[in-house]
Amino acid sequence: MDTFNSSNGSDACEFTSGYPLSTWLTALQVIILTLSFFSSLLLNIAFAIIVVMYKSLHQREIMICLTLAISNICYSFVAEVSRIAAVINGGWPLGKQFCLAIGTVTLFLALLRYIILLAITVDRFGSLVYPFRYPRHSTKVAAAILIIGSLYVAIVVLGYNANIVGCYNFDQSSQICTLRLSSGCSEIWCRVYGTFQLFTLLVFGVAVPLILNTVIFYKAKKHRQAIADCGKSGTVGGTEMVAMDLRSLHTRAIITMALLILSIVVLTVPHIVRLMLDSRGASHSQPVSIMAIFIADLYLLIPAADGLAVWRNRDVKERAMMLWKRLCNFCQ
Repeated sequence: MDTFNSSNGSDACEFTSGYPLSTWLTALQVIILTLSFFSSLLLNIAFAIIVVMYKSLHQREIMICLTLAISNICYSFVAEVSRIAAVINGGWPLGKQFCLAIGTVTLFLALLRYIILLAITVDRFGSLVYPFRYPRHSTKVAAAILIIGSLYVAIVVLGYNANIVGCYNFDQSSQICTLRLSSGCSEIWCRVYGTFQLFTLLVFGVAVPLILNTVIFYKAKKHRQAIADCGKSGTVGGTEMVAMDLRSLHTRAIITMALLILSIVVLTVPHIVRLMLDSRGASHSQPVSIMAIFIADLYLLIPAADGLAVWRNRDVKERAMMLWKRLCNFCQ
């Protein structure tokens, strides 16, 4: 019987607090989660400080990235700290109500991240592909995506919290409080509702950003090549200098694209696939799966990966170097 069901069948959400992991696995999880937590905070808080300090960085795309950084900071404090506590304690230590609260906030911040990431991607795509028409409507487009997306996230979270399709419980394998479809949710519309949410997440949270960023990568590469061809002076030294600059820009673009693929696909897709499998009725009482724990670890690395990606902005890095030099001079 699914652990959502009590022994008398009257309660569709019987709470389970979990059981301890092995000693070596507990120690490994604490190390991984602690490193993930502090790296995420360091990258995202530093980015937020730099953007707030310098008014020249108060640009549309950077401000949306600032929203992403703040969201990731909150997610790290809520999801990663609670998971560290659960791993150390050998189960969820705070009871059912806190599990509901943590699960709700975690779901909201996780979904909100996909909306912000979509807004950033659409903004970059519009600026590159439609450089003359898009700037006139850029603010409206970004605002529309964020507002409509936030309303969608709120509706999804409220729908789940109304126990329409399931409830929050402590997941034995990944050691986090999360939502699962209950076995009592047998109606077709209930399954369709849950499946639709995951499908939407896969399309707009993974597929669309990945496709648009791929187009951006190749479009930008063509533009750089065209500019380099126009800038060649015809002399040997000038040609070599242009080639070196072009290789440097290509390398930066490849690194940025790799970080985006890491954040959008590698760390995200396994988690969504696992949610889809769990929505088919997986039990919370199943034995601890090393693979499930590994997938949960990957997903909690997303804030740190996002932090690395937003630091790829050259203007932000230049302001950070300026601030660092000022601090060094002050200390001397």
